[in-house]
Amino acid sequence: MSKTINTNKSVPRQIVKALLIILLTPVALILLFILYLLISTPIYNKIDKDKFTTLDSQSRSLYDQIKTASNGADDWRYMAVCTDNSKNIVLAASDYYCMTSISTKKTISSVSELNALHAKYYPIVEKSDIWAKHELANAQSLGDFGDKFNVSFAYNDYKELKTDIGCTYRIQLGQIDKTLRNGIDNNNFGSTITTKQGDFFISIRCDAKASGKWYGLVDDTSNVIPEI
Repeated sequence: MSKTINTNKSVPRQIVKALLIILLTPVALILLFILYLLISTPIYNKIDKDKFTTLDSQSRSLYDQIKTASNGADDWRYMAVCTDNSKNIVLAASDYYCMTSISTKKTISSVSELNALHAKYYPIVEKSDIWAKHELANAQSLGDFGDKFNVSFAYNDYKELKTDIGCTYRIQLGQIDKTLRNGIDNNNFGSTITTKQGDFFISIRCDAKASGKWYGLVDDTSNVIPEI
C-alpha cells in the first residue's frame, strides 16, 4: 500500500519565509546605507579637508610673492575663513562655504596711482604658477577703469591648479560717501570721484562649498573682502 506524503505543511513555512524576507529587506538596506555613510563620510571629509588645506598653502604662496613685491608699501592681508550659511535656519544641516583672501585697501588720489598699483600687482597674479593653464586672460572692466578717476573696477577669473577651485582677482575704485552706511559707493560705475581721494582695493579671492569648517568661522565676509 503506497503512502501519500502531505506537503501542505511546508506551505506556511514558505509564506513565513517570504514575509520575513519582505520585512527584513528594507531593514537590511537601511543598515547598509548607514554603514555606507559611516564609512564614506569620514573619507569624503578627509578628501575635502585636504583640498582646502592645499588651497590655503597655494594661496599663501601667492600672498608671499605679493608681499615681497610690495616691500611694505601697501598693507596686504591674508585670511582663510568659512561661513555657515545655515546658521539662522532652524534644524538645517550645516552649509559651509570656505575661502582664502589676499587683499589690500587704501585711499588714492589719481587714476595714474590706480594704474600704477594695477601694473605692479596684476602681473604677479597673472603669471603665478598656482593657476591652471589658461590660453588667454579673461580680464573684464567696467566704468572706464584705468582711463578716468571714476567709480570703476576690473577683474579676472582663474582656477587654482591643484584643487580646481575658482578664484577671482578684482581691483576697484569707489567713491567715499559718508552718507552711506558703509561710507563707500562702489556701484555707481562710471561716475566721477568727486572728492580728492577714492577708496581703492585689490582682492584675490578663492572660494567653494565645503563639507566642514576647515578654516576659522566668521559670521560674514564683509570684513574679509570688501563688499561690492
